[in-house]
Amino acid sequence: KILLSLAAFLYLAIQPAQQANIQPGVATLSRSSRQTPDCSSQICKDCRDTCDGCNKCPLCKIVATSCAEGKKLKFSGEDVCAKCSYCADGKDECKRQCKIGKSKPTCQHCINKCDVKR
Repeated sequence: KILLSLAAFLYLAIQPAQQANIQPGVATLSRSSRQTPDCSSQICKDCRDTCDGCNKCPLCKIVATSCAEGKKLKFSGEDVCAKCSYCADGKDECKRQCKIGKSKPTCQHCINKCDVKR
């Protein structure tokens, strides 16, 4: 119960209302794709969010052991461990990769062509 509460707290801290960390795999945001992603896909949701969640990377240390053991920590349907994966190299690198990812064609499609913002 404590771990679940901690995961919930971490998730809320990482992803404040209207601001999510661009998370589940920095490489995902950096990849080029010949197909345009669906506007409701996780990649588009991540692309349209801000990079402010990177400021909460230090909190990922709280759940690092559970994530490393392959545990699925979810809160409101979101994968906390996937969100923390952007933080593996720290807050500054998270922000750097986030900004780079937003400039890639996949994110540019989501940012410019998808109306719905998170």
